[in-house]
Amino acid sequence: MSSRAVLRSDAVFARFFAAHAISFTGTTITTIVMPIALYQRTGSAGWTALLTALQTVPYLLFGLLAGVVADRGRRRALMIGSDLIAAVVVGSVPLADAFGILTTGHLVVAAAGLATCFVWFDAANFGALPALVGRDLVVRAVLALWTFDSVALIGGPAVGALLATTFTPSIALTIDAASYVVSALLIAGISRPFANNATEGTHASIRSDMVEGLRHLWDNRVLRALTFSGFANSVSFGAVLGLTVPFAVERLGLTDHDARIGLLTGVGALGSLVVALALPRIGGGKAIPANTSFGLVGSALAMAAIAFTTNFAVALVLWPLWDSFVHLAILNGIAYRQQTLPDDMQGRVNVVARMVSWGGQPFGAALGGLGATVVGLRPSLLVLAAPVAVASVLSWRALRSSEVATNQRD
Repeated sequence: MSSRAVLRSDAVFARFFAAHAISFTGTTITTIVMPIALYQRTGSAGWTALLTALQTVPYLLFGLLAGVVADRGRRRALMIGSDLIAAVVVGSVPLADAFGILTTGHLVVAAAGLATCFVWFDAANFGALPALVGRDLVVRAVLALWTFDSVALIGGPAVGALLATTFTPSIALTIDAASYVVSALLIAGISRPFANNATEGTHASIRSDMVEGLRHLWDNRVLRALTFSGFANSVSFGAVLGLTVPFAVERLGLTDHDARIGLLTGVGALGSLVVALALPRIGGGKAIPANTSFGLVGSALAMAAIAFTTNFAVALVLWPLWDSFVHLAILNGIAYRQQTLPDDMQGRVNVVARMVSWGGQPFGAALGGLGATVVGLRPSLLVLAAPVAVASVLSWRALRSSEVATNQRD
């Protein structure tokens, strides 16, 4: 039986997939509904931007600690607890609205609270998946979840916006709160362990566990290269995302309220879906570090092509092509870590890698905006493609050095 068939017939993974799909769909709805609710209340772009920025702050504050706690073996409890707290946090908004006591501060705190719940859930999820399906199937499992996520990211915000504008944001947020409760119940019903028994037992101090995780990431040359490559990839990714609207107006000749700008963004998201479907065939069911180097090279070349594009039809082709290369590097890095890391390192190392990568996105957006203002859109995009090109060389060299060292030991 093929690995795909084995995964499809696994009732435990099916239950885990259902929990993820339900809660993630609710989250994609809330991602657009919260800003709409805040803007309807304040009419302020500044408050809305602050709400968006808050999505990454909790990960930077709590990520490593959450990874350490998750690696201590209580992943199921962390995931259930995070879901239930998220349900209360999100559900408090429509409840307050129903009683006429909803405030701007409440919305901001709820958004920050939801992002914090995600940190703890995500840290536990990194280690839970390899433990539940086994290392041989973890790549296909990661890509199965990402395939669904890609579809949900396209459709979820559209549904959320429709609910929020046609009815009220409270209806959409109530749906999301319910999705977290359903997810928690599904996870609670999974009988298989969320951690390998061999990794459970006594632990050093939390600080020592943090240092150990950081040292493990730094000492492994391939993981270190993949992590810094992820940062470079994220810098360029943030630059393109941040410049999409001005690019569409200044280079493609659209107006700032043209619906085709949304079409450009939506078509771009198809790239990650294509990669999720194709990656198992590219690597034969395994995550190969060389795929990351290939993705980085493709991303740099696609960015350069975008910089010279002035035709909307050509842009519709280049955007998903660029996005597919970006996500080839991202997904391959995630799958490789989950496939190779020891069970008791999954949370710590993965959250640090995500923290580093996410840190590049706002940095790239800021650099792109500054560069576009000072030297123009085309030079800015070309310059910000350079970090990805450099990262592709460095990651390839690290891979080659690791292979040589392995062959010498053998």
